[in-house]
Amino acid sequence: MKKLLKTMLVLAGASLGLGLAQLVIAVVQQYYGRFGGRYDWWIQPAFLGICIVVGGVLTMIFSQNLLKRIMLFVKRAEKGIAQASYKTLLFASIGLVVGLIMAFLISTLLSHLGNSPLVFCLNAIVYVICAYLGLAVARRMSHSRDRIGFYEEGEAVGIPKYVDTSVIIDGRIFDICKTGILEGVLIIPEFVLAELQHIADSEDPLRRSKGRRGLDILQKMQKELSGVGLRVEVQKLTKAEEEPVDTALLRLAKETGGKVLTLDYNLNKVAGVQKVPVININELANAIKPLLLPGEELHVCILKKGREREQGIAYLEDGTMIVVEDAKNRVGEELRVAVTSVLQTAAGRMIFAKPIGR
Repeated sequence: MKKLLKTMLVLAGASLGLGLAQLVIAVVQQYYGRFGGRYDWWIQPAFLGICIVVGGVLTMIFSQNLLKRIMLFVKRAEKGIAQASYKTLLFASIGLVVGLIMAFLISTLLSHLGNSPLVFCLNAIVYVICAYLGLAVARRMSHSRDRIGFYEEGEAVGIPKYVDTSVIIDGRIFDICKTGILEGVLIIPEFVLAELQHIADSEDPLRRSKGRRGLDILQKMQKELSGVGLRVEVQKLTKAEEEPVDTALLRLAKETGGKVLTLDYNLNKVAGVQKVPVININELANAIKPLLLPGEELHVCILKKGREREQGIAYLEDGTMIVVEDAKNRVGEELRVAVTSVLQTAAGRMIFAKPIGR
């Protein structure tokens, strides 16, 4: 395959050289009568031959990088076809046919320019571009949530959601999905599952525990979430060897018009820059926490000393941290406190309070 592509590129370069040589000869003949004067009989063929050889050689020299990209694209296309569903293949076939029809119509217009090698190269480029656009549009349509008629009865539809490793390890995604607020398909790429397994095999006991809990959560999601109209799928999706997991997730979501489920703050920011929709579990959890206003009273237990002078730290049941003034020496005591202010940070919500009656 590689040798065939290289041969085709060299022939394309030689054809381009021939087309440029014919253009130069035509211009010279138009303004000077003959190309090469009285030696036209051998100078013209020699010039054509030199341009053909130079075009082929230059293409051979400078096409190595292009050839690598083409081979990488072909390998990815082979994997994509092997992993695609019949619905995706159907849309891809329709898109390819439509693209080739458009290319044929454009090439008909280009045929009025003559039958030179340059026109042939332009036609080849038009066919490649139109075929690619047809496939790209068809792929986007195959993931559109408006194609309800192409799904079997009872099959989950909606925007695909790619799940990050951090979400599975955290575990709250299972309870969130049970509420029914998420629909469609939760996709766990195999490279995410491989990362989760790597964490579960870690020598660090804490990381190993987190990884195993994540695998248990994933099994529960696959078994128990079908009743809420949500399907959990582990899919074989392509990822380059050196491509980070976060980058691969963003790329897949961008290509398919999907979303990314994550807890990663940095991934959330990068997704915002690339305009990829993200469902951040932390943001969702913060949004449903009870809103406390200054002056409201709470009963809390001081668990530890704070960083600042005379501060004590307590927590609500949902994990929200409360910083209590003048409570440094009251660790272990239950206090009645009044909220003084609420601070929203990237890590969550922080509440400041002071003891009542002091």
